[in-house]
Amino acid sequence: MVTFERQRTDVESIFAPYGPTLFEEYYESWGERLEERLIELFVKNTDRAKLTRIRYYRTVASIARRDYIDVCADYLKSVGTLASGHFLLEEPLKFHVGAYADFMKVVSGQDIPGCDVLCADASYYFKRKCGFDTAWALGAKYPSSIARLKGHNITMLEVCPVNWPTDKMKANPFKEFMGLSTYMIFGGITHYNAYGYDFIQDETQHDILNTYVGRLLTVLRNAKPLAPVAVYYPISEVQAAFGAQKLERGVAMDFFPRVLEVEEGMELLLEAMYNGKTDFNVVDEESFEELSAEGGYAQKGLVKASTVLVPFIEYITEKSAQKLKELSDSGVKVIFVDRKPEKDVFGNDKAVKAIIDSIDAECITVDALNTRDFTLKMGYSISGTGYYASPYEICNKRFNYVINVTEEEISLDITGKALIYVPETDTWIKEPEAVKISGERGIFVFEV
Repeated sequence: MVTFERQRTDVESIFAPYGPTLFEEYYESWGERLEERLIELFVKNTDRAKLTRIRYYRTVASIARRDYIDVCADYLKSVGTLASGHFLLEEPLKFHVGAYADFMKVVSGQDIPGCDVLCADASYYFKRKCGFDTAWALGAKYPSSIARLKGHNITMLEVCPVNWPTDKMKANPFKEFMGLSTYMIFGGITHYNAYGYDFIQDETQHDILNTYVGRLLTVLRNAKPLAPVAVYYPISEVQAAFGAQKLERGVAMDFFPRVLEVEEGMELLLEAMYNGKTDFNVVDEESFEELSAEGGYAQKGLVKASTVLVPFIEYITEKSAQKLKELSDSGVKVIFVDRKPEKDVFGNDKAVKAIIDSIDAECITVDALNTRDFTLKMGYSISGTGYYASPYEICNKRFNYVINVTEEEISLDITGKALIYVPETDTWIKEPEAVKISGERGIFVFEV
């Protein structure tokens, strides 16, 4: 979105992103000339420069959505089909800005959002810094959240397991495909496409993989996600910091350190939610401002959250601040993470700060999320280690998709009445007191 190339001396001009209307549209939106502030896209870490960058990327995202994604979606609708497919680099927020200006805004133009995952070693899927400097697991989280906000539970995946390290995929592709399938589906994937399928040469293993994935998706495609936490998309904080510390030749991405701080923050937030045996959806600004506040829940589409986390951001819109106030007053628990937003994207800082200060909400560190219980309570409880759980409902029956996040078999204790379905073996376990889960596999635990 921003280009600066010092080694070229023969270039007198460069193209403005997404066409010649950029400068006029920026002026119409913000009442100031971008031409007079271009240097702030590249350097300076002042409040004014941050605001310029936020406004610039918001403008570019709107143009990209309107003139590309919406055009494609409208055409496809006119010929009787839907817009889908995956983009690239869905995992890191730095690319959400650098490649899209605002990933969730742009991708929300698709009817069926999608992503690709290049992870080749299932044991790395949830680890920090392994997926283009962040967790692979975040790659499915953003598009699946978009789908749920749209009111459906359909998210497309292309898995292409070729990214480092590849030793285990080469040695035992069946094991890694089974593990990756368990984990990617946990992130909200419901429609699965695989490159590297021919890595597996044994037809019996093909049948096992196909049947396992098919059983998982048959249940989850027809289920309603019940993730009890909504996370406000912290894109403004990354946009604000997406300048350069130095304009040095040969430095590919020399943005201010805050970009990577927010990136790490999202990894820590994801870990806190998953280690706490709960799940969450990420809500973009536009969708957030459309949330209804009813009966102690923030709702839109299939998103229904009793808790809203607002992490890391300094800038917010006055409309979003008002929505936070509305949600809090209706009984939704609002928690600011690491800081409270105090500045307005449109410049009305005083109004935003007054609204935020009036909200009955605490501000805690991202590490402190590990001490909070956000789980959706069911008629049974699970105890043990080495697992994550995500709540759903099907045919008026609530259940958890429970996955083993280790490579070894684990044993979990079940207290209360439950019914377990094991997709890999197509078996049911009635009223279990304990259950064993094979390494990197998933099961369904239903309320009775």
